[in-house]
Parts: sequence; structure tokens; C-alpha cells
Amino acid sequence: MKTLLPLGALLLVACAATAAGQQAAPPAASPELPVIAADQLVLEYLTLPEGMDRDVLSSLIRLNRRQIMVRNTDGSLRGPLENCQDADSGMLVYDTADYVKGVKLAMVKVSGEAPAAADAPLMTEVYVPRFVEVSRLFSLLQPLQRTIATRASSHQPWEQHANVSFQTSPAMIVFNDTPDQVGRMLELLQRVDQAPPQMLITCWLVRGSFDQQEGRDLPSDLVDNLRRLLPYREYGLVTTALVRTSILAGMERSLRGSFETDGQFDLTLRPGAVDESGHRLAFERIEFKSSGAVQFDTSAVLDFNEYTVLGAAGANPLLVVLQVKPVQD
Repeated sequence: MKTLLPLGALLLVACAATAAGQQAAPPAASPELPVIAADQLVLEYLTLPEGMDRDVLSSLIRLNRRQIMVRNTDGSLRGPLENCQDADSGMLVYDTADYVKGVKLAMVKVSGEAPAAADAPLMTEVYVPRFVEVSRLFSLLQPLQRTIATRASSHQPWEQHANVSFQTSPAMIVFNDTPDQVGRMLELLQRVDQAPPQMLITCWLVRGSFDQQEGRDLPSDLVDNLRRLLPYREYGLVTTALVRTSILAGMERSLRGSFETDGQFDLTLRPGAVDESGHRLAFERIEFKSSGAVQFDTSAVLDFNEYTVLGAAGANPLLVVLQVKPVQD
């Protein structure tokens, strides 16, 4: 006698037989997912850079997240696995060494360009320059300049603004940043915004000669130095020009005068830098022009209180001698 089973029972029996006769198939590699050998994978924890907002980090994770398949040493596959996960104050990356390196570089780039999130209270401070031009001081702050992102509450959108700005009339620099950051910028300005050194620059025009003549009004030590330097018997003063001035890099100063019969000369000086500890003044440009044939254009470093001979020409040469002395107020 045959026993008839309902159709539903037959389906259950067939499913049970299949389950009893086979094991579950291992996951198959999807042609769209990368398959990476387990020994080629690295796991790294990348810390959230200082100032980076967590919303920016979340966006970075989404951009770099991908699914991967892992091939074990026995040839079996695991996955799909997500390679990037949010982890407290950073992110976990599980991928090839090159891929992890790429995520690191992206994080550095984003943290350098993204606005710094400032949930901490900000302070506003105004600095009025005393000696140095305001635009130059502002350019010196460039390494500390950044964009700040602030919001009234955690439910409000972020608003961006520059942490430092300046105006020329009246001259001022305005800071709006965290107290620590404002303090660093003010400290830098106070070190730089100092009175420029005062210098007394003297120019002698001296005529060298093989004939005996009166070396009038020339310092004796200058005459001694010239005699050691050049073979002329005598040195006579043609004229002298001097100026007391503040030394500012790139700002030209001029000495003008007349000599001999209606002769005119112009000496243009453009300082480059003052080395007060080394007692030297560097000139980017020293240009001498006269109504005669003597002229030159050069650069030089002058030691304080020393004589420097810069030019000579002619049978009875006209010598241009400079001396720089710091002025102590």
C-alpha cells in the first residue's frame, strides 16, 4: 500500500535531503570586487588630525570606502569586507599598503585645506603696527593663517571665515581665532615689529695722485688704508656726503652732492639686510653716477666702522669710499 503525502510535505523532504547530502558553498569572488591575498593586507588606525571636523572625516571615509574579498592561505575566500571604518577619533583602514598610503595622503591634504573646526570660544584681537608696514606684517603671518569653521550650535550649519585680516587706513591687523592661535600670531608680530636700526652712512670722494698734495680733511686711518691698498703717493678729499637713516630692506636711499667745477654725483643705496650680531650691512644695490666718466653699479656687504673702496677710474682716479656706522640712541 502506498502512502500519499501532501505536496508541501514533499517539498520539505526534498529540501531536507539536499541539506543532508551537501555542505554550504563557500562565497564566490564577485568579478566586480578586488581579491587580495591575506598576506598583502595591512590594518592601520589613522588618527583624526587636529582641527579636522568629524563630518569631514566621515566624508573622507565614504570617498575611500570599498568592498574587498580576502583570499586566505588555504585558497578560501572571505568577504565581502568594507576596508574603511569610523573608529572613535579616527578611522580603521584594512587594505593593501599602497591603498592605505593613498588614504593617508588624502587625509593630510584634506586636513591642510579644510577649514579648522572651532567649537571652542574664539577671541578677537586688534594689532596696530608701530614700525613695519602693515602689509609686510600680514605676509609674515602667512604660515599661521587659516580658515575657521564655526557654528552657533551642533544643529546649526558651519560658517567659514579667515582667522586674520588687515587694512591699511588706518593700519591694523584683526585676529579672530582661538586664544592659543591668536597668542602665537601676536608673539610673532611683536618680535618683528621693531624699530629699524639707525645707520650713519658716509661717502668720501677721494682723488689719488702720484704728485705730492695736501690730504686735507681725510681721516688719517683712511689715508693709511688707501696707501696700503693702492700705489698712489697722495690722496686728496674731493667732497663728502653723509646721511643718517633707518635701514629698511628694499628701501632705497640716495646721497647727492657736487664736486670740482659744477660736477654732480648721485649715490643710490638699496639695503638688503642688517646683520647686527655680525656687524654687517648688505646692500642689494650700490649705484654711483657722476657728470664725469665715473660710474658703477654693484652690490656689497659692508662691515660696520670699516672703510670700503667701491670704485676707481682714470689716470688720477676718483675713489668712492663708504663707511657704515650704527647709531646708538
